[in-house]
Amino acid sequence: MHQSHRLPRQPVRGQSASAGLYRRGAAPAQSSGAHTRYFSRPGRPTSRGASRLGPSFWQRFSATVGRCWAALTAFSSSTRVRQTCVHGGIFAFWLLTFGGAYAGLRALDKPVSAVELMSENQFTTQRLIDELVPSGPDTSFYLYDLRQAQRTLAELPWVRSASVLRGWSGKLKVTVEEHVPAFAWSDISEQNGEGSVNGEYRFSAFVSKDGSLIELPAGEVYGDTPASLSAVENLRSTISMLPVFEWNGEFSATQAQSDDFLVQYDEITRVLETGELDLSVASLRKSAAGSWSVQLESLQSGVSDASVPVSFELRLGSKDLQSRLQRFVTIYNRGLHRDASTIAYADLRYTSGLAIGWQKQAEQDLTDKKLQGLGKNGKS
Repeated sequence: MHQSHRLPRQPVRGQSASAGLYRRGAAPAQSSGAHTRYFSRPGRPTSRGASRLGPSFWQRFSATVGRCWAALTAFSSSTRVRQTCVHGGIFAFWLLTFGGAYAGLRALDKPVSAVELMSENQFTTQRLIDELVPSGPDTSFYLYDLRQAQRTLAELPWVRSASVLRGWSGKLKVTVEEHVPAFAWSDISEQNGEGSVNGEYRFSAFVSKDGSLIELPAGEVYGDTPASLSAVENLRSTISMLPVFEWNGEFSATQAQSDDFLVQYDEITRVLETGELDLSVASLRKSAAGSWSVQLESLQSGVSDASVPVSFELRLGSKDLQSRLQRFVTIYNRGLHRDASTIAYADLRYTSGLAIGWQKQAEQDLTDKKLQGLGKNGKS
């Protein structure tokens, strides 16, 4: 039988003849005693169990892990990354804390059993508090919106400040501080020249004792609940008994105008008290041109019949108010007080002296006296 003989492959130029026989992708095997070692690449020995065609799986895996770890270390070494991690950790901590607290409150929550008014007030009543700050089974004691309740109470025109706090036994504690009305405010420009409609003032605001101008809500009432109607009616009744500031300006009242009225009122009151006049300020008016007039009223005492009421207007003008007041006090104490009940107005807008306007009945009485005097003279 014919036998074929395989000729050895010619070695590459520059390579020894022993390198002609080799395994694909591997260098020629070298014998070292009883063991044989293989090389996947020249100079890189591997064990017998390793792949002779390239790096083992674990070698590639460890190299990949090493590169990833090096990249992660380099990335985490930057300041921005560290800050992000710190902030993220803080956010996660508070999120877990508040989430746990919220879950605990929901588990222990109970409805608001009652709302108690802790302060003594003139216009804010317990009934009104019950209407504006609800309680009952539909409410949550721990999750009750206290700020919203405070804002609701602060919207009342007579409330200066309000606080709502949680108390024991599922109760809410309410404390209200009110404005104390000192003067009623009437916008004459919105009514007529006399400052009243059908003999009654229409008040648009009031001035508190601390000098704040508090505007009343538009319309006749505030709200439509029985307690609100009662509170507003009480407020209007109280204001109607106070001295009136009448503003006859082109625009609505402002805090600066209110301060101006307070200054003039204090000055007029001081002069009247210094002159020991038994008169008080019923209303103070300022026209659009800046002219002042004051309505004085009192019951006469000492020098005349105390049962006769006194009410007349004092026209001061727009300048030299203090000197004109002093002039009035001097003339009034010299004898004008005897006819005070018949005076309609006293006009001080002159360089000296004053002009007196008498009431209609007083004018008729004076006319009758003159006629009687003329008759007697004629007979004689």
